[in-house]
Amino acid sequence: MSPQLVRRLSSADRAVGELAGLGRGLPSPELFGRALVRREAVLSSRIEGTVASLSDVAMYEVERPARPRGDVQEVFNYMSAMDHVLDPGRHLPLSLSLLREAHQILMTGVRGDYATPGEFRHSQNWIGPPGSTIETAKFVPPPPMETGSGGSTSSSRSSRSRPATASDALSAWTRYGPNSGCESRGLGRPACCRS
Repeated sequence: MSPQLVRRLSSADRAVGELAGLGRGLPSPELFGRALVRREAVLSSRIEGTVASLSDVAMYEVERPARPRGDVQEVFNYMSAMDHVLDPGRHLPLSLSLLREAHQILMTGVRGDYATPGEFRHSQNWIGPPGSTIETAKFVPPPPMETGSGGSTSSSRSSRSRPATASDALSAWTRYGPNSGCESRGLGRPACCRS
């Protein structure tokens, strides 16, 4: 690991420790956590082009309309998927099969649900507003052949059931993070590198 990466990891670890310390002093950390999940859901869903505010999400939770507006449903699905993954009663490790379950929850009843919710992709995709191309996308993830999802079924099956590790995340970061050379492989510039 480079000295710069070690410093960043150390800084992130310190910040998580500070947050954990602050959390112990809260009268109801669950409510605070739920508010953070809502905010994260609204902000993260924007990369897909959704337009929903925290107020929209709160109204949805109170009213539970029979036919919710699509963008609010997408944000609510994001929150439901997070709840599923972070369920304190879950005793299984973070794994690729758990992420597939979360993806199925995320895609249920919203645009894109015709595709393969809960399945790993087999073709290159990208994230951006309607009509965007891979060149104009906000984010271009790694190609399926490099993630184990588009390769042979035997290797992808075995990788789907094993627990994900910090090493997996670090490996992905070093391959697809800033200055990773994605552009030279025809993948476009990663979102984290775009201005």
